[in-house]
Amino acid sequence: MHWTGPHRLSLKHDSFRNSDQLNLPLGIAVKEKWRKDSRSIYKARVAHQAGQVDALLDFGQVAVVFEVKSSLLTEGAKRSGTAADFVADFTLKFVRDDKGKPKALVQLAESCKAIAEGRIPTVMKPARIYPVCVSDEPAVESFFFTTYSNEVFQKEWRRGSVSSPSQ
Repeated sequence: MHWTGPHRLSLKHDSFRNSDQLNLPLGIAVKEKWRKDSRSIYKARVAHQAGQVDALLDFGQVAVVFEVKSSLLTEGAKRSGTAADFVADFTLKFVRDDKGKPKALVQLAESCKAIAEGRIPTVMKPARIYPVCVSDEPAVESFFFTTYSNEVFQKEWRRGSVSSPSQ
């Protein structure tokens, strides 16, 4: 995935493997762009009851929530041509593992809910929350992958949610 942030900071597929490797360049970019306000804008590894936010940009009215995953789909899931193979592997890597443990999209939805419900302190209650899932899986750049990911995220969001995040 190519992600362009403040000052055109670009992260490529192989440039990060976990949230710490995203948080360092993201934190530096935020500090350069918003020098005196960077401590209140950028937060990393924010714990909450249902898990942890990997990175959070808190602009007051707007919050941008990052979930970072280093999960690669199997070749069969990407190239077999069957929806069942893709959905099964996608679910294991990005929704819930075989033991039901939350993965990227469920964790992201829970983090957004925690912000919307005030369980994660922000400068003010955001009017908009932008969820961002960052992965080193090249398939995330495809239209189908992002569309399907959004459908899954929206289902997870609606489970007991107070309001809808921005799409």
